[in-house]
Amino acid sequence: MEIDLSIWHLIVLGLLALGVAYLLIWYWKKLGKRREMLAPTLYLDALKNLLSGEESLAYQKLKMVVASDSGNVDAYLRLGDILRHRNQLERAIQIHRDLLLRPDLAEGEKGLILKSLAADYLHAGDWDRAIKTLEELSGQIGHDAWSAEKLSLANEKKKNWEEAARACAKFLKLKGEKDTSYLAKFHLLAGRDWADKKEYHKARLEYKEALGLDEKLDIAHLCIGDSYQTERRTEDAIEFWKKFLAVSPQLGFLVYPKLERAYFELGKFGEITEVYSEVLQKDPKNSYALLGLARILEKRGRAGQALEQYSSILENDPGFAPARQAVARLLLEQKRPSEALRETEFLLENLAVLQERFACSRCGWTSADYFFLCATCGAFRTARLEVPSKAGTPPPD
Repeated sequence: MEIDLSIWHLIVLGLLALGVAYLLIWYWKKLGKRREMLAPTLYLDALKNLLSGEESLAYQKLKMVVASDSGNVDAYLRLGDILRHRNQLERAIQIHRDLLLRPDLAEGEKGLILKSLAADYLHAGDWDRAIKTLEELSGQIGHDAWSAEKLSLANEKKKNWEEAARACAKFLKLKGEKDTSYLAKFHLLAGRDWADKKEYHKARLEYKEALGLDEKLDIAHLCIGDSYQTERRTEDAIEFWKKFLAVSPQLGFLVYPKLERAYFELGKFGEITEVYSEVLQKDPKNSYALLGLARILEKRGRAGQALEQYSSILENDPGFAPARQAVARLLLEQKRPSEALRETEFLLENLAVLQERFACSRCGWTSADYFFLCATCGAFRTARLEVPSKAGTPPPD
């Protein structure tokens, strides 16, 4: 019986197709084995690239590694970390979150993934998720210095001062740091928040907690004094302003006007004089203390003597703006306009260099107000008084 040739053609073509398919499958398996053999080498090369700072090259090799070895958790982890460094945060977070869904994670791998995911959230400023992830990490591996420090930072950003202080305390303990005065920062911040809400008693409790951690924390004394004065508890305010003065006499000008007003309010004129006299015993040329004595003379109606005192201050410190302002004012009151004008012109010409400011010793940020936390870099207790630049030639007498 004859078979149609077309059927033979179909059979031959089918056999050829099967042969080609077999060859392709064989080649693909061989290629897969080769890729599997190459994956460890590529992975090691990628790690070397990361160590040498060649991040782009490492990224390409890690992509090849995970394409051939989807079980390489560390390669995925490092890919996510590189994406975070490139600010591709959504992709980094997705990779790290997907890794957590794997049921067969080896011991220790989950902790590493949580750490990278927490770093993603911190970089993104997602403080809530960062805190949640860091707390899970702590439950997984126990507190380590990195997670404790970052947990403190995230809570600080959320203004969770108590939690921030607790995490910071753990960080300091893990680092073997015995000086815990840095923790005072969180109590100062909490106190400031209470004061903003006019809860002055609660604010003082926090400020006093800060002093318990650092008795030389001058600004805590200042804040307590200010809160008492807000409540018209003048005697208590004076007590803490004087403590501020004892801790930081070089910053006395911050409290001298407060003390003057408080003592005058109580009718205790002599006591503020004693304060200035005590300062001048230790520092006879202290311009602010001498200025205070001159102001007292004015308040007692001795304008002539006050003018002499102000002029005496300027002989020693020509660039001392408060004294020059007082001289200009008194000269005007004494109907000596031309002399008053010369003093005023000098002040205006040197206004920028005569102004005292505080600068952060870490980043250089400046403020006219005394601060305990730099508004730019966040450094604690880095405020330093800037000495005003040298003024021009003072006006002739």
